[in-house]
Amino acid sequence: MIKKFIMIGFVCLLSTTGFAQKKPVFNLQPKEDTEVSPIVKEKVDEYAKEIDAIIQEEKN
Repeated sequence: MIKKFIMIGFVCLLSTTGFAQKKPVFNLQPKEDTEVSPIVKEKVDEYAKEIDAIIQEEKN
């Protein structure tokens, strides 16, 4: 019984190291290829202005 546990441990150890060396399969786009729409830019600017106003109120 103990031999089975030891063998299972070695198999798990070898399989995890084998899978850890593989290159990930993720197919993510680089940031240079992605563009932000003008609507999103406007909303981000609005939120930034609101956050700045809140910060200025808290400082005073």
